[in-house]
This record gives sequence, C-alpha cells and structure tokens, in this order.
Amino acid sequence: MLETLKIFVDLIQTESFSRAATRNYLTQSAVSQRIRQLESDLGQQLVVRGRGRMKPTEAGRIFYDASREILDRFAQARDELNRIRHVVSGTLRLATVPSVGLHVLPPFLKTFLREYPAVDLQLEYRRNNEVYEGLLDLSFDLGIVAYPSRQAQITQIAFREDRLVLICPPDHELAKWVAVPIKKLDGHPFIAFETSTPTGRLIERAFRNAGVGVRLVHRFDNIETIKRAVEIGSGVSIVPNSTIREEVRTRSLEAIALSGSGWSRPLTIIHKKGRKPSAPALRFIETLQKES
Repeated sequence: MLETLKIFVDLIQTESFSRAATRNYLTQSAVSQRIRQLESDLGQQLVVRGRGRMKPTEAGRIFYDASREILDRFAQARDELNRIRHVVSGTLRLATVPSVGLHVLPPFLKTFLREYPAVDLQLEYRRNNEVYEGLLDLSFDLGIVAYPSRQAQITQIAFREDRLVLICPPDHELAKWVAVPIKKLDGHPFIAFETSTPTGRLIERAFRNAGVGVRLVHRFDNIETIKRAVEIGSGVSIVPNSTIREEVRTRSLEAIALSGSGWSRPLTIIHKKGRKPSAPALRFIETLQKES
C-alpha cells in the first residue's frame, strides 16, 4: 500500500502520469492501473484526466495531504530504525540545474552512492525557480541552485563557488590573453545566456555597468548549445569554468580568466525550512561539504 501511496503522491506533484512512472520505475499504463484501483478501493475519483496536465479532485487533494503525511512519518520511522542499525537507506529526491548536475555533481554522486548503496537517489534537472517550487511543495528533498535567492521558507547551505571564464576558439585573437578585461569584449560577436537565467542576468548587468556593447549573435538557455556555437566560431561567450573542462582538455575551446572581481557563480544547497532533512539528505549534504 505504501508503494501505491507514493505513486499517487508523485502523480499529484508532477501532474503527469509519465513523470510519475519514471520516478517509480514503472510504465505509464502500470501507474494508471494503480490509480484506478486506488480510486475503486476508496470509492472516490481522485484525479481529473484530460489532454493537458491532470488535476486532483477535492477528494484527491484531501487524500494527497493524508498520503504525504503517512509517507513522511514512515520515512522518519525508518530513519530511526536505521540509525539503530547504523544503516542509511530510503529515497533522496534531488533537484538541480543541468549545468550543475552534469558538470559539478558527478564526483560527489559517485562518492555518495559508493558509501550509501542502499539509498535510492533520484536526480531531476529543473530551472532555478522550479527547484524552489519543488522544495516548497515537497516534490524534492534537496536542491542545488546557482545564485541563490533569499526566501523565508528556504534554508540555504553554502556549497562552492564556480568561476566564470571567457571561452573562444583556440585561434581567436583573445585566446592568447591570460586574463581578459571585460572592456576587450566590446564589439565582439557574443553568444549569450537567456536573461531568464541567473548567469545571463549577471553577465548582462556586468556589460551594462562597464559600458560594454557586445554584438549579440544568439541567446540560449542550454550551456551545451552555447559551447557548440563558440566552437564553430559564431562568437565568444562567458560560462562557468566547471562546464568546459573536457573542451579545454581536447583544445576545442580556450578558457581565459576575466580580470576584476565578481566573476563567480555561487552554488548553494537548499531545503525547505522547518522540515528536518532525512538521513539520506543529511549524508548527502555531508558528502558535498566534505568533498568540497
């Protein structure tokens, strides 16, 4: 029954049968069957199905709140029992932005999973604002975000700083610099982050404050697309250093430091305030802090 409750809670949180299926390693049809059986057992329709996102009925919302309380209490009890046995197990739902998940977290994940093999770690990629939203509605246990914003219901734990660097092809005129003043970018073709991203806003503000006018070629919210555009010579860009190690190693891109202060991206661990992190969440925080 607990497994069915978890499927139902995931369905309400994701508003998607397919995403609930992915979270629980099931097919979409299996999730649908579980929910229909649950509705039959309770004698109530719990969700409204449609072409768009499904929504809970009034009965579904009541049952969701009760199910979440049951699952939270069960997780707390399991943590207490595991503490007696000196075992860490359970599910850890982690959300972060793709650039952090793909380029910063892999060594930490490897260490954590090696030390705590009984933990079911579920990692999802989201935009910064979606990580906060997921923590508040309890879709996630922990989040890792760049440029954290202060929110009354969110606890922040410092993680690390990720330096921003200029990237260009190896034969570009700026590639010979050890540290480039931002003024040198004036007039250069530039591949920018979307201004909806924290990094994009920081870079645009820095250009504006320095009176620098780059020639905007493209805006992307995907860092891999930005790197590919720079590799083919469409322009230069500014990206987190952690994201271009492979390109620097293979010499498809050059990374040049930016002179002056403020060229770093703070990464922060966040969780919902007032909600005690589970044992897996606490161990993961310890792993991040220890390995940093």
